[in-house]
Amino acid sequence: MKKLIPLFVFLFLVSGTSLVYSQNDSEGFKKWTEFMTPGTQHQMMASSVGTWNVSTTLWVYPGAQPMTSTGTLVNEMLYGGRYLQGKVTSTSDRNSSPFEGMFITAYDNATQTYQNMWIDNGSTSIHNTSGTMSADGKTLTMTGTSTDLMTGQPSSVREVITFNNANSTTWEFYKTLNETGKEFKMMQIEYTR
Repeated sequence: MKKLIPLFVFLFLVSGTSLVYSQNDSEGFKKWTEFMTPGTQHQMMASSVGTWNVSTTLWVYPGAQPMTSTGTLVNEMLYGGRYLQGKVTSTSDRNSSPFEGMFITAYDNATQTYQNMWIDNGSTSIHNTSGTMSADGKTLTMTGTSTDLMTGQPSSVREVITFNNANSTTWEFYKTLNETGKEFKMMQIEYTR
């Protein structure tokens, strides 16, 4: 804890300096206000608040027999409508142990990108992706990297989230295999309410 105190002091001083600077500079304060104010993208995320049914299909490797699971997703908005938090619980057809996971999705006004963080009880890492929405507002595509468990090396991942309608969303997860350089569909999740 003692090692973290200098970091906390530094972050406090930097954030305090930025705030004072912004308040003394009308253009800077205007930019800061725009940066921190939720917009239409945040309202779109808020439309998914509530409880969803989850149906998952997982292929561990190309050509593998699919594993399926069902469960529940509970979404809520955090910090004045700025972030979407989702908590998933499910049970696999091959394993009675409950699966638990959580994501936080943001829309960054500064970079105009969506950012996502995922953690679960099936790993010890934090999975991060970011991306953009299609022009029609129906498909969000995000990319990032994930550690290949067999090689310990990073591999590219891609998520495609399709908003079918107000009560149906499809999430697809693609992974690029380091051995072949080819992408394959590893998971598909159907969310309904």
